[in-house]
Amino acid sequence: MILDKIQRFRHSRGYGVHSPFAFNFITNVVYEKHWYYAFTDIEFLLLREGIDLLDFSFHHLSYRLIRYLAPRSILEIGFNSVANTLFVCHPYKSIRCYSYGKDQSNVTLVTKLLDEIDREAIFVNNIDREMLFDSIFVNLEEMESIDINKLYEISSNTSFWVLKGINSKEGKRLWKSIVSDDRVSISFDKKNVGIAVLNNSYKKQNYLI
Repeated sequence: MILDKIQRFRHSRGYGVHSPFAFNFITNVVYEKHWYYAFTDIEFLLLREGIDLLDFSFHHLSYRLIRYLAPRSILEIGFNSVANTLFVCHPYKSIRCYSYGKDQSNVTLVTKLLDEIDREAIFVNNIDREMLFDSIFVNLEEMESIDINKLYEISSNTSFWVLKGINSKEGKRLWKSIVSDDRVSISFDKKNVGIAVLNNSYKKQNYLI
């Protein structure tokens, strides 16, 4: 446990991270301190609707990841909050955003708020196995079990996954399988959030950050 804390401290500051991609990703994306105008715009909309932004650090991270990695398509799985959809759809108008498992009572409100920032999302009742997504966000705290093979089936070769709740019972099982799977090149363990990159041009490595 102590060794993990030391390694997490070092990696979070870029020490011992030899991959240029991973170093830049950790220091300039995951732990970036810049405040974007989008944060203020989205939080204004949420406060106006009486919605408290309880997990702002995760939503801000989601925005930075999308802005940096610029996926063409995003799939949310198990996110019932209004906030997450706004943050992942905001960075680029060209992104195709899909949401599976959204609480139907929130869909009308999310659609209205997305329209105000000139964005849109498609809310689906099932996941089309014929589609491949460049980015998949999974909320392991609000969904049924899912395994790595199901995720891989709907992922592009350069897809990245963001998993919230990797410290839950289901999350620990899934995250362990992701870290050990050879199809995942680089993984970043940020305590309760896991980020996995499938791009096989990178050397396999797991970083505690």
